[in-house]
Amino acid sequence: MVSASWINVYFPDGFADGFILRDDNPDSQHLIYDYQNEDSGELETYYLGKYSIINNVLFSDNGTLSFIFNGNKTVSYTKKVKWISSVNLSEDGTLTFEYNNGEAPTVYEKAIKTIKDISLLDDGTFTIIDNQGNEFKKELIWPTSIMLESASEDTPTEEGSGSQKLKVTYNNGDFEYISPPINYIMRTAIDENYHLLILYSDPEKRANLINKASYDGRDDWDDMGSIKSDNGLLIGRNYTYPGT
Repeated sequence: MVSASWINVYFPDGFADGFILRDDNPDSQHLIYDYQNEDSGELETYYLGKYSIINNVLFSDNGTLSFIFNGNKTVSYTKKVKWISSVNLSEDGTLTFEYNNGEAPTVYEKAIKTIKDISLLDDGTFTIIDNQGNEFKKELIWPTSIMLESASEDTPTEEGSGSQKLKVTYNNGDFEYISPPINYIMRTAIDENYHLLILYSDPEKRANLINKASYDGRDDWDDMGSIKSDNGLLIGRNYTYPGT
């Protein structure tokens, strides 16, 4: 016994009343339609044949593509679909792609470099070691101290014996001076003749004095002149710091 359901189907050269015939086998479905022939005016019946409906599409792990039709009919394609199933990166940077279909993996030997270790020593040695054992080294320099060299290395406790310049010392042991001598008054004194004496910090300044005086075991004082007469009046020279 065959049951039928009517459908309207449009075709470019006319209009037809069509229907689907379904028999007891759900996998056996037929399409038949009645067609009005415009040339003859006759109603003609055409049989198109069986047709199937896709109910599901499946991908297996090995890449097999399968279509499940009505009536549980399955059609599989031998040309399998290939995709990457896993990506692995080893410590030495080797990149490996594995596939779902069992195909031999694709291997890129030491393709990727990554940083494994970074170190910075006190002397400024900066080292980068990558995952393949390669080393990159660079010497970094930075200031460790900035100070006024008031005392020399030979007489470190004697103020005024140094260059009086700003001394910059770097992490690698190098140093440089970055200023002219900075002169300042270390001491003042009044000798037994009531002369005002000034002791400068800059050795070059002391060495080039015009009016030198000896006092307290030193002969590099600047004699500013008497500051007192016999009757007590101040008669010393005018003094302007820094006394250049």
